[in-house]
Amino acid sequence: MPRNIIERAFEIAPECGTVDEVRQRLGREGFINVTSHLSGKLTRQQINDRLDPELKRIRHAPAGEKNDG
Repeated sequence: MPRNIIERAFEIAPECGTVDEVRQRLGREGFINVTSHLSGKLTRQQINDRLDPELKRIRHAPAGEKNDG
C-alpha cells in the first residue's frame, strides 16, 4: 500500500495516458492538494516517463486520429 501521494502517482502512471489523468485519479481516490504535489518539473517528468506509451499516444493524438489503430 503506497504511503504517500507521490508513490501512488508513480504506481498508477503506467495505467494512464497523461499526467492530468494521474491527477484526476488521485483526486478520485481522496488525495488532497494533488496539483501542488505534482507541480514540480522533475516530478511531472518522472510521472510522464512512466505513462503507458499506447495510452499516451492516443491521448495526445489529434481528434481524427484517435480512432485509428
